[in-house]
Amino acid sequence: MTVWPGSRSGRFWARGVVVTRSREQASELVRLLAEEGARCFEFPTIAIAPLDDPDPVRVAIARLYEYDWVVFTSANGVRSFFAEVDTMELDARAFAGIKVAAIGPATAEALVGRGIRPDYVPERFVAEAVVAGMVDLGVAGARILIPRAREAREVLPEKLTEAGATVTVLPVYETKPADQDPEEIIAAIKAGQVHYLTFTSSSTVKNFFAKIAPEALRAAGSVKIACIGPVTAETLARFGFSPDVTAPEFTIPALARAIIADAEARA
Repeated sequence: MTVWPGSRSGRFWARGVVVTRSREQASELVRLLAEEGARCFEFPTIAIAPLDDPDPVRVAIARLYEYDWVVFTSANGVRSFFAEVDTMELDARAFAGIKVAAIGPATAEALVGRGIRPDYVPERFVAEAVVAGMVDLGVAGARILIPRAREAREVLPEKLTEAGATVTVLPVYETKPADQDPEEIIAAIKAGQVHYLTFTSSSTVKNFFAKIAPEALRAAGSVKIACIGPVTAETLARFGFSPDVTAPEFTIPALARAIIADAEARA
């Protein structure tokens, strides 16, 4: 789907931007760019799906009292976890006496919306920073629950375990490749209508290139690539690309600002 800007007065007028986030998550980035005049091509490469069997999540919720910390690594994890909390007719009181960490501000905001103010949010929004901060807080001997996607980086549980914590990884949702026809995006790239391609996770990178060959992007030549952070950039490098734009903070608003600033500098 193509989202046209609401006004022709934006600083970013007529620039085409491909947004590869899941359809449920794309709206914020699309809104921020469209407000500045961008023409956004929504091309979701991933879909957020519930687990086939929610019983392990419900068991963990019923035994939350066994944990010292619960660490959330995404807003999706918060939403999926609390969907089961709601199903069990519980609320934030289930976290009484438990410390909660969030990987970044979007995750923290999702928690606040459920009545929980995180005890810890790192200054840099990556798993390595979560580990460093929690080690400083003292996690040796702590029991830690990590609700997350079924497939995710293992840095967080591995490093926390090395620091002496007992870690339980709890899948609460999974990401799947989105069933999206790439023809519109391929045509727009060939026609020179795409100026920026955005990636907000390693999954968006891998699934994008599963649909569109790297050679098609190289042939276009003029498309700039924007990444939300170093982990996503590392995945991009596996396909032979490096980002032209990287967000100074690993958040969607920071990514939008970085893209707009880059476009202005090239104008």
